[in-house]
Amino acid sequence: MNMLIRMRFATLWSLFVLVSFAEGNDILWMSLPVQIPNTSVTLDAQIINMGDALAAIGRPGARSFMENFWLIKLKISNSVSHELIMSWSDSAVVLPSGRLIRLTSLLETIPATVIPPGTFVEAELSLNAAIRSGETVGVLLVWLESGQYKSAQWRWRLVRRHPSISQPEETPRPKETSRLKETFQPKKPSKTGVGIGALWLGVLPVPPEEEPPFSIIPWGFFGWFTNNSFTGFNLLLGISYRGYFSDIHPGLNLYWGAGTIAFFFPYVEAGIAFQSGGIIVEAGLFWIIPYTNLVIQF
Repeated sequence: MNMLIRMRFATLWSLFVLVSFAEGNDILWMSLPVQIPNTSVTLDAQIINMGDALAAIGRPGARSFMENFWLIKLKISNSVSHELIMSWSDSAVVLPSGRLIRLTSLLETIPATVIPPGTFVEAELSLNAAIRSGETVGVLLVWLESGQYKSAQWRWRLVRRHPSISQPEETPRPKETSRLKETFQPKKPSKTGVGIGALWLGVLPVPPEEEPPFSIIPWGFFGWFTNNSFTGFNLLLGISYRGYFSDIHPGLNLYWGAGTIAFFFPYVEAGIAFQSGGIIVEAGLFWIIPYTNLVIQF
């Protein structure tokens, strides 16, 4: 069975062309380039049922044995003037039941991740699923574009003998169901960040006889950003953590933080950060001491 499932795709797609034009044979398939409005991706999908394909070339006994095995070929084209970065681990096939199967578990080989403008990548999948005539199957693609994750979902209704393709439905983000929130949120890759700044002691109101010896204390840190947090080390010999109140995005981001200095002494902080590309400008309070930072991500 594994040998049949993993047959070379060049041979299988030649078989697909043969049986598609064989008059009178039933075969589940569809092929249609689809551009969803306001998306940067055009998807061309082809699906063939192995049981129907084998029956069409004179092996009807294989239909019931292979009826749940599918071959899927996706052609994903970049329709904009800048590069797109596919997130294969967050993209999925959507079954009629609504179950999501990540593409990384179905791919024969992992295609290229970066799609330059005006080019495309092809992905070849093997799927074991019960999909009946008249049911709907979908593909959810997630990609990184200009530093932000975007996604869209294409859906088709498959019918025997003649493809009946419903109007693709645009879903700019995955559907907001509790199951999707828990198990299928796109994940941003972590980024390294280095920050330098200053603690402004001189702005605190203190009696003249108690003025601190320094009005400005240099401050710095380095670590790793996720989509909504930062974890790392600071130059006051401690560790630092920040939690953001939303996913980090271009513009203003609010955050809170906690950590240690001199290994053991705790601190808390709160602030606001303005992000543009890989540059972040921050202002906040370290306990009650104001500070400003410049952060570079890479």
